[in-house]
Amino acid sequence: MNTPALKTLKLQKFWKRIGFRFSCPASEEPVDVEQLIVDSIIAGRDEPVLVWALLTWLIHYADLVNIHRLLRMLNREIDFILGAVCDIALEHGADAKLKYVIRHCKPNQKPEILFNIMKQTTIATKNEFENSVPVFIKWGLYCSSISVKEDALFNRHYVLRNNYNLAIRAVFGANTKAEIFTFLSVVPKAYVTQMVKEIKLYYQPVYSEVENLLKNKLVEYEPVGRIKLVSLTKDARHFLKALPVM
Repeated sequence: MNTPALKTLKLQKFWKRIGFRFSCPASEEPVDVEQLIVDSIIAGRDEPVLVWALLTWLIHYADLVNIHRLLRMLNREIDFILGAVCDIALEHGADAKLKYVIRHCKPNQKPEILFNIMKQTTIATKNEFENSVPVFIKWGLYCSSISVKEDALFNRHYVLRNNYNLAIRAVFGANTKAEIFTFLSVVPKAYVTQMVKEIKLYYQPVYSEVENLLKNKLVEYEPVGRIKLVSLTKDARHFLKALPVM
């Protein structure tokens, strides 16, 4: 049964694996960072520590986020919360690429209290309304505090050593190329349409990047009828295994 408590625990295990020190064991399965961001915003309204984990992590590791994937996952029910979190992260020195996320988020048209727990008593509700931090008000939210938990964050060596997908992003950038390399490292042969579905990016940029990689002899095609299977070349596999951050 996937209860809220179990859902929260699963998210905490994911955060532990990518570098935020929760008391639970780290997840044994790879982490989809962009999906984790979205899920943490949704669940974080009932579990504020997930929002603060996200904020703290973004301040130091926003460069490892694939912004285009993240924006594809957003909707109007959560984008104003992400906008506020990115705004605060930028104030604390996060990667400037978060400005691109902010440009695609819109403030909440009907201002509301961010955390549901603060709606449970009249005193707490009054405090949120009267003492809300200006940056939250800007995004149509009421929240009276910001919590950056620097002491709960693992260093970059830990993050990259324990997350192959993020290590690849650290080398190639958090872009389509890195997603293709990561996917083909796990699924040796795949159709472009299959990669598009799993990577969760648009078809054209994935296809164009595959063509570039083919031209540079980093991937190769294997015809199967009228369709082509894509795989990493032997040299590409050797190169990925030799990456020093692994």
